Order: sequence, then structure tokens, then C-alpha cells
Amino acid sequence: MASWFRAEYRRYNRGVAGQRLTPKDDEFNWVRARQDCCEENEFAWLRDLVRRNCEARASALSFDSNFNILFGENDARSFKVTRTNPLGHPLVVSFSLEDTVIKIDTPSRTLTVTVRLNKKAQCRFSIDGNGELLRWQVAQEVLQPLFFDTPPE
Repeated sequence: MASWFRAEYRRYNRGVAGQRLTPKDDEFNWVRARQDCCEENEFAWLRDLVRRNCEARASALSFDSNFNILFGENDARSFKVTRTNPLGHPLVVSFSLEDTVIKIDTPSRTLTVTVRLNKKAQCRFSIDGNGELLRWQVAQEVLQPLFFDTPPE
């Protein structure tokens, strides 16, 4: 999917005689770049990344580990990650695509994630209005406690 986005990005940002326009050019097609940097596209990318993160963490757990990591897809607009263990309640992180934001519910808080095009024409995430993050940084922020922290008894 990344190569498709790069190809589309190049195709829609051609200037005179096929020259590639960059965000520094006056004629850069920022409208098209922002349309491509939309919540629906980024939610799909984030879902794929989280699925791969879950698979990587689950495969790294030993057979006798006291917990398991499960990825579950509800529909195109929501998914969740569950940490199960035989002695306690499962811990769940839920992701949902709402109108103009991505909501992430963790065991300790609810995050509102927005998607924006920055001044370098890069698609970036902001959590609760703070920061300029890449997808993996959003995933790390919400999944690290599930994947690596010891849950309370």
C-alpha cells in the first residue's frame, strides 16, 4: 500500500513538463495531499500496523508465558487488542474511527487522535492535540503497556 501512495503522490504532484512538485513549490497540490492524508486511510494503515505488531509480540512470547496478545477486528471502523491472562481480567485497547478523529480507549485513558498534513506535506498524528507523531509512535504509546508491562494483580 505504501508504494501505491507514493505513486499517487507523484502522479498528483506533477508540474510543467512532468517535473515533480514538492511542498516548497508554489503550485504544490496540497488539497490532494490532504485528501490522501485522511482519517479513513490512516486508520486502515494503523490497523494493519497494529495487527503486525500483535503478531510480532505474540510470536515472541514463550510457550509458558502467563499472558497472550490477541488482535480482533469488529468492522472497517473499529478493532481491538486484548491481553489475556489466566488469573486476571483481560486488558483491552479499542480503536474506533469516528467522524474526524480516531478514538483509542486504553485501560487507563481515552485518547483522541487527529490526522493532519504538516508543513513538509507529511501525514502525521496528534494525540489529544499534542505532538506530531508517526503511526508506529501512536501504536507504541497505546500498546507498550499491554505488550510489556506487568499488569496489577
